[in-house]
Amino acid sequence: MFRKWMLGGLFLVVIGLVENRAGGQPEEVSTAWLDEVGESEISDEGEEASAGREVALWPVRRLADLADIFTLQVGMGLGLHANAHATRAMQVGVGGTATTRLGMNRRYLGLGSESKAEISLLPFTWEFYKRESSLGTYPSYHSSRDLPLLYQRYRDYWAVGGEVTAAVVAVRAELHPVEIPDFLLGLVGIDFLEDDRLRLEKGHNKPELSPRDDAAIRRVAIVASRVSADKAIRMSRPEGIDVYYHRYPAEKFWGKIGAAAETANDKAVCETLNDYLASKDFDIHKELIDRAEYTLAVSKGWEVVHTQELLDLFQTRSVVKTRRAQKVRRLPNYAGLAEAYDVDAILDVRVWEWGVYRDTRQPKATIRLDCEYTLLDPAENRILFGVRLESVEDEKKGLMIEEFADGQGDLLARETGEACDVVHAQFTDILVESK
Repeated sequence: MFRKWMLGGLFLVVIGLVENRAGGQPEEVSTAWLDEVGESEISDEGEEASAGREVALWPVRRLADLADIFTLQVGMGLGLHANAHATRAMQVGVGGTATTRLGMNRRYLGLGSESKAEISLLPFTWEFYKRESSLGTYPSYHSSRDLPLLYQRYRDYWAVGGEVTAAVVAVRAELHPVEIPDFLLGLVGIDFLEDDRLRLEKGHNKPELSPRDDAAIRRVAIVASRVSADKAIRMSRPEGIDVYYHRYPAEKFWGKIGAAAETANDKAVCETLNDYLASKDFDIHKELIDRAEYTLAVSKGWEVVHTQELLDLFQTRSVVKTRRAQKVRRLPNYAGLAEAYDVDAILDVRVWEWGVYRDTRQPKATIRLDCEYTLLDPAENRILFGVRLESVEDEKKGLMIEEFADGQGDLLARETGEACDVVHAQFTDILVESK
């Protein structure tokens, strides 16, 4: 009994130290900074280019837009595979291959290895796809069934072309029609696809915090933000996927095409999940921020201002800002926030996607969680550290969709918590190990 009391007391002491390091009780801080900058004037997300830099980058961006029109790769390996497509709604493909490829995939250049297997006819497809970058700028990717990510980030749904692997030789060629107006309009200063400033993705992260910046940080605030619309997602339409998103039902997530394809089951599941979340007052941002606060306070030794007040402000005073092809809901004026709370840096925890999804050809559903962590220096408007991380559970760990919708919503909170743990572990490893 005495040992149990001792252990319990030690646990309370540890919790007290963590809370004290993390800021303890909420601070009484004026919220005048919320009204100092209007929605259209928000610019403190890091690395805003000066007018001179914009002029210098104009020819580089036009060359990138021109390169986006084409894909051409050659390679060597083993396999028999062929695919021809006039958009992915009109395609035929069969076979499997493992090759090493050299060339350009739109603006990405380099050498990488690919393995794939597919059976495709018109919009119906079964695919395994894996790509690893060896040299250059190819983003790596691995998917056994996660077609939304494949189409949203790594493959143009509207492309026209094909590829062939015959024994040991592989060739792939594609034309990307949607990139043509982007290039032409870019000549007169219109960024049609809003890709002049690439969003943060795997392969485009800034996963190292310099020792100088690390040493200069003593106090940090954590804020929440959320991507509420994304042009790149709206322009893609992977086949055979039902997505049940909290605050992102199919109609909003997939646009008019998604609304037309939405079934009664889609609506019922989405409504059930939203009702459950509202009744339980479940907050995905709090789940992520609580974990991030622990890492910054304990692993990095930084003082973290109590974040519940900022989270409450996000719920009541956040604004929607359109930037880089996305609409993002966030607090205005990070620079004013930093001054008000006397912090050296701000960690923006941004939720891109969170919800339940399933491949209609599979009986189980899984949790999708896609987050971006960006550490900003508001005084100089610099990104100090940034990673985009995701947790997409394996189909073997999924649940029957009826279990999510049929009065067992607690499963959503439990599985979401596990997904948060996966993302948080990645964030901690990268941040703590960065030099």
